[in-house]
Amino acid sequence: MRADIRKLPSITKLEAARRQIDFAIEHHFAEADPFVIHTVISAAFGILRPLAERHGNVRAHRAFADIIRPGKEQEFWGYVNRASNFLKHADRDPDASLEDVREEINDSAIFVALAYYADLAGRLSRPMSVFQVWHAVLHPELLIDEHRAELPKRTSQAEIDRLLAMPRALHLKAGRQLLQGINSPGGIHL
Repeated sequence: MRADIRKLPSITKLEAARRQIDFAIEHHFAEADPFVIHTVISAAFGILRPLAERHGNVRAHRAFADIIRPGKEQEFWGYVNRASNFLKHADRDPDASLEDVREEINDSAIFVALAYYADLAGRLSRPMSVFQVWHAVLHPELLIDEHRAELPKRTSQAEIDRLLAMPRALHLKAGRQLLQGINSPGGIHL
């Protein structure tokens, strides 16, 4: 090895997934290339899902196992991984094209990956916490009542309704501002 090449410190698979999720969140809010973001978040999920299977007691993984019809698991995960498989398997069908993929798929992919990460690590990184709040505010209908109550207390229903009425670009801008404001004195809130 050349002496001028920097040697990276070793990391665990869980730490690698954390870095990938944090990177995907930051770039998602920055409106970077959605396919690149999807590739990164899919790589993180590719680490987390086998870790969850091996761990055996991961709530997010069990939740998916409980809702998928027996015998349909491969079909379900094939659909979930459709875009990432397209991006990584050029050898199987080099002339294929991917249709009907919306940039918003990354919202869900990041949300699922951070749920797996939280169960495995027992905590969320700061960017993950920001994303979780942002996602919950934009998708309150997905949450059961006890988790809806955990939405930021300073966020009124009128503020949530105003945010929901805004275009997607402003949703992402709000996420970016939350992420940037996380380290500022007093932070910011929705």
